[in-house]
Amino acid sequence: MKKIKKIIQIGMISGLAAVAGGALVGCGSSNDNSDTLNQAANTQGAFVIIEEIAPGQYKIKDQFPSDETRVVLKDINGTERVLSKEEMDALIKEEAAKIDNGTSNLTKEGGQISSGGLSLGETLLASAAGAILGSWIGSKLFNNQNFANQQRGAFSNQSAYQRSVNSFNKAGTAGSASSASKSGFFGGGSKATSSSSSLENIGFSWHTDEDGSDYISDKLVCVSENEANAYYEAVNELYDMFVAAAQNVIDNNRFDELGIPFNLVDAIKMSWENEVHWHLYGRFDLAGGLDGKPIKLIEFNADTPTALFESAILQWAILKQNGMDESKQFNSIYESLMDNFKRLITLEEDTQGFEEYYQGWKILFSSVAGSKEEEITTKLLAHIANEAGFETDFSFVDEVEFSEEGIFKEGVNYEYWFKLVPWEDIAIEEGELAMLLTQIMRNQKAIILNPAYTLLFQSKGILKILWELYPN
Repeated sequence: MKKIKKIIQIGMISGLAAVAGGALVGCGSSNDNSDTLNQAANTQGAFVIIEEIAPGQYKIKDQFPSDETRVVLKDINGTERVLSKEEMDALIKEEAAKIDNGTSNLTKEGGQISSGGLSLGETLLASAAGAILGSWIGSKLFNNQNFANQQRGAFSNQSAYQRSVNSFNKAGTAGSASSASKSGFFGGGSKATSSSSSLENIGFSWHTDEDGSDYISDKLVCVSENEANAYYEAVNELYDMFVAAAQNVIDNNRFDELGIPFNLVDAIKMSWENEVHWHLYGRFDLAGGLDGKPIKLIEFNADTPTALFESAILQWAILKQNGMDESKQFNSIYESLMDNFKRLITLEEDTQGFEEYYQGWKILFSSVAGSKEEEITTKLLAHIANEAGFETDFSFVDEVEFSEEGIFKEGVNYEYWFKLVPWEDIAIEEGELAMLLTQIMRNQKAIILNPAYTLLFQSKGILKILWELYPN
């Protein structure tokens, strides 16, 4: 079965989106890195991602300041779930006993953190979340020089450790590290005097529909932590179901049942079987999930999802504009997309090898001329890819040059092409281009994003396959 990473927007039928991830909040800073993390976590909260890198061995992948403490665990197979408070309390209690009897790698004299990682309990305590949840054993940890020496090694790499330190420091000096990271694309962010001008200041120009009505509701939807976690877990489970359904379609040649154009079948199969064709992001549209109502799938926009700007930027900006705590969002789409761009090169969960493996490959981003929303969405993605370390450029689709030798703009060859144009539209309206793109893939002259197999996910017909595989 194909291994696909998940960067998922969750579209709510009643509003814009609730999205999986973490956010930043202001806190104090310190000259000492370990003190910065521990003191900040004690003052605020932390969103922590822990990954299993070998059976029973774990590392801290990332952590950010947050108003509430939440820990996401990624197991060795890439499955993600949120640790419950009961699970974390039990792990910390078990680790406290090891500290008392001198067997914890975090505190024992001469203890070594192997390259393989720590136990889950040790990793949890080494994180900023441990500073909060394990505050009752704080004197055993934060006054222990061995712990201070070992805490850095609990991270998946040193850049992750330093990024964590910087995020807590910046939260205190700049109000939010997320606002600093987005300022390059969205300007200075000065507060506007009116709603529409404020939206336009951050690049959101489609705030009013053609009939004069507001595109953006003036209401905020409050989602509890438990509800947000339920959305997060639901979409990860759904994604795995979609992967199984797509495999069923390919194995049993059921493309006609999904209405897949014949001239894309080869492209779908090639992209599915080759790991270099990475799924960057998608958007699940859901109903329910609030006030005790069950979460139900409406559709999965996996090929050309819009509402990215609204989810990654606008939610944060609206809360900030209204003087509310933007760190309350369950949202790290911007940062997660940056990591997923790096995975185009590393082809694995860990992105620390990006700088070593990246050899200047370029991504050309394209949308159809005439749609400001699609243009801004595409340029946002280009900005994030550039921030991740890629060389990027933008061109409208009708300005791009195609041949069996690759994809070009003004004679310059691009190894990757992101198109905010549905595969289905290309197949039906530009059949010759569909066949040419298939040949480009076959010749390994370019990688196209999102991959052709995302058309399977996006097809309404796959809902029938899902019901067969997962009835009721």
